[in-house]
Amino acid sequence: MNRLVPATVALAVFIMNSTLAESLSIHAPKVLPRNQPLGDYSPLVAFTYSDLKEEPYTLRVWVLEDAGWNCASSQWCEKTFAINGEESGNGSLQMTSSFDVFDYPSLMWVARLFDRSGVEVASARAQAKTVAADFPVLKPIGKRVGAVGTEMRLVFSAKAPADDHIIYRLQNAPADAKLNAETGVFTWTPSSSGLHRIVVEAVSLKTKLTDAEIVSLDIGEAEEISGLK
Repeated sequence: MNRLVPATVALAVFIMNSTLAESLSIHAPKVLPRNQPLGDYSPLVAFTYSDLKEEPYTLRVWVLEDAGWNCASSQWCEKTFAINGEESGNGSLQMTSSFDVFDYPSLMWVARLFDRSGVEVASARAQAKTVAADFPVLKPIGKRVGAVGTEMRLVFSAKAPADDHIIYRLQNAPADAKLNAETGVFTWTPSSSGLHRIVVEAVSLKTKLTDAEIVSLDIGEAEEISGLK
């Protein structure tokens, strides 16, 4: 299996880069399903960056075995993203793509940000453990269309083991949107048109495993929506 760099070297790099302008942080699941094949498992993973210069950057991410730093996921070893610092010096990459998890008890998310010259300017880590359990499977939601002034009502649902209990939570939702964490009922009356991308998560209270989807809510003026019918 591939390896990154020894932990002692990576720690030195992180300390050195902590004084630089650019910054990076990881928002990833702290609990992952152990020995999980590629399939429906797609929790929310996000990387937040700030103070980027007006130039292109490359973000490289790994999920590694905590002890030996072996690759712990075929989709995250390594995964590369292009970030255009000219668009905004601050931002976040959010994704809910499916990935597998190898049979290791303790893992480490490692993210490293490189400038256009290939120089590492920021890095971040986040630890995670794995559990031998099934994760909740969120029923696909897809893109939804709504109208200004008309209540939007959605019901989120997820499949889970019989002895488990699922709750629901939102990220990036409009301030006046409401979600019943127990029933998954989402209600919102939009006051203006626009495209909103919210994150819906199903969370296991027993294992803390999650499944997620980024949902687009496309809101138009009432007369526009009526004309489409």
